Amino acid sequence: MFRKILFLKLILLLHSCNNIDFVYNDTKETNPLYNKTIFQFTGDELPMLKTNAYSYLGNAELSIYELVIDVSDKKTKRSVLDNQVVDIYDHEISYKFSLYNIEERCVLSNIGISSSFTYTPKSGGLNFASDENLVRLYDLSSNETFQQLINLSNEADKLECLNEG
Repeated sequence: MFRKILFLKLILLLHSCNNIDFVYNDTKETNPLYNKTIFQFTGDELPMLKTNAYSYLGNAELSIYELVIDVSDKKTKRSVLDNQVVDIYDHEISYKFSLYNIEERCVLSNIGISSSFTYTPKSGGLNFASDENLVRLYDLSSNETFQQLINLSNEADKLECLNEG
């Protein structure tokens, strides 16, 4: 009797699950630049920037676009102690993205994005993970910036040349 009820429940379970459709069935491209873009950096060199660029832009074998990323990191001493040791730095990072279509030889977009954070270095021999914290702040800044770039490129219906008359 127990086996018959178990078998009946199993049959009903299998029958009720046969029309399940997966929700994520959308093949729409979410990043139009991924694996289609070669990139180069100018300006200041930041930790984790190239790693994040590869994760957001991929490694293009056949490139359609070229992205030139100009980076400027401005450090401001916000708080200086009596012994001239800097207690707090403000970092303002400016990114200028210039996207070119290689085949049509034209400019597709020029986007400027700024990011900022505050960093408190440790001194007096208490430098536990202070350097790692700074690298993490740079990493978060570049991640947010690349995400904004991808969102801006998704909002455009089509990437069209700016300098065509």
